Amino acid sequence: MEQRDRATILMFGSLYTFRSELGLAPTLEVPLSTAGKRAVDIAEDLGLPLASIGCIYCNHRPASLDRQIKPGDRVAFLPWSSPGPHNGPQGFPGLADAPELPKVALG
Repeated sequence: MEQRDRATILMFGSLYTFRSELGLAPTLEVPLSTAGKRAVDIAEDLGLPLASIGCIYCNHRPASLDRQIKPGDRVAFLPWSSPGPHNGPQGFPGLADAPELPKVALG
């Protein structure tokens, strides 16, 4: 049964390795209020290196790091090394004020 007060967070590639090498789970359930939380805030809470995140998917669709993650969502963090249309000029919309991200991630 799906937990309605949590979001499922998955990490792939070097982000998976990063968490595993720290002895931390690369897949976990994160408790959220009904208001949710931005993906970038979840990534920071998990200690993920923001500059290494190439894209995210929320419920199997590409999303921005500004995406408000709600309970019941499934979120995947992928590194830059992952091939596909999510890496490239479109980058992450809506994060132009995020100096910690490489310019290519900002689109």
